[in-house]
Amino acid sequence: SDDGLATAERLAAALTPRCSNGINVARRDKYLMHEALRAAGLRAAQQRVVSRWEEEGEPFVRELLAAPLQRGVVCKPRRGQASIRVSLADSVATAGRQCRALLAAPVALLRGDDEAGSPSVLLQEELRGREWVVDSVSRDGEHKVVALWRYSKASLNGAPFVNLCDELRPANDADDEALMEYARRVLDALGVRWGAAHLEIKRTASGPVLVEANVGRWNGVDFKLLADACLGYNAYEATLDAFTDRRRWEALPATPPPALGGAGRLVKLVSSVEGELRALRHAEELAELPSLVRFETEATDPGDRVKRTVDLDTCAGLAVLLHADAAQVEADYARLRALQPTLFEVESVETGDGVA
Repeated sequence: SDDGLATAERLAAALTPRCSNGINVARRDKYLMHEALRAAGLRAAQQRVVSRWEEEGEPFVRELLAAPLQRGVVCKPRRGQASIRVSLADSVATAGRQCRALLAAPVALLRGDDEAGSPSVLLQEELRGREWVVDSVSRDGEHKVVALWRYSKASLNGAPFVNLCDELRPANDADDEALMEYARRVLDALGVRWGAAHLEIKRTASGPVLVEANVGRWNGVDFKLLADACLGYNAYEATLDAFTDRRRWEALPATPPPALGGAGRLVKLVSSVEGELRALRHAEELAELPSLVRFETEATDPGDRVKRTVDLDTCAGLAVLLHADAAQVEADYARLRALQPTLFEVESVETGDGVA
């Protein structure tokens, strides 16, 4: 639900109405998104929109935390991006603090859809299971899955959902087919007929459940190298073909292959420190990782600001791992993760002390 998608949707509807998806706020408002799925008979998260904690939020949280599955509660903006200000609570008191904080300083993206009313936040059940991404491209209601990604996330630096990597995966079993079929039905429920989508889905014990749909955009990290090497095509060119070249579109596979042409991961660099950059460490060891084909940090020069990573907006950089041998990629990923806590040598802005 990135800023600008509402404007892009309106422009498409006005300028190319035959090849547009019309206008639907549910493609960006996470509450309306899940309600659209529920109306279509799809599994969706339990949720409540809250503008007053005591009257609306607390009863919902108490009921959710008392359920036999003992899920946590996710507090998030109804519209947002990059996991900014998304939090997780395992108690009523913690959920109350998080909800009040978000109500006191609401995220402003809803203004792009001219939403009226008082500030509100979204409380949802914590979905338990591994998170996956289904990247799709659609042409006149025909949906093709152009990539499957398996996410790795962790609780780090006081944040519950820090992205670690996106692993490109084949489609080779019944679980993969169930995931892709659920994604197609999500697209239908949201009225998507044209263009790209990036669907984040949890594989729960009861089946796939949407986290959120990003309609009208691709993965925010450049994936072209991995997709071309491992799949033989990519979502950028598939989207262009969907709008301009029917022959090439018809030649595009409907799903990823059962075996990839290589192994690849998009690794999000995590900084555990914050301050002004003094130096980047481990250059020699990084250069020796066989599968590391790209390594870029947000802070590059002494004096650049290094942010402690708590969401995608504070991601410290990107590494791309690509190799014919999946075991080599796994080993290099483990080593890269081990190096990250000491990757950035910074000077603390508050104290002037060196921090590693």
